[in-house]
Amino acid sequence: MSERETAMKAFVVSFLIERAARLGFDGLEVDGDFDFFESGLLDSFGLIELIDSVESSFNLQVDFTDMDPDAFTTVDGLVKSLLSTEP
Repeated sequence: MSERETAMKAFVVSFLIERAARLGFDGLEVDGDFDFFESGLLDSFGLIELIDSVESSFNLQVDFTDMDPDAFTTVDGLVKSLLSTEP
């Protein structure tokens, strides 16, 4: 795993843990296989907020036209998809 991938994954996990605390999700364990939607932690608007935060923090501009939306359901899938958009 590259340094950038490790940093982005840590950012996403931190975002999710903070959101979980705000929403009262106690004892939630977030790892690479954590599914945002299955857990109920994120809905489509929450995912947009997360992606926007990642784009801002990592200076990305993501084009979703050729991306598989099913890949955006887990921490690892989202990070790999976002990193795949970099030149």
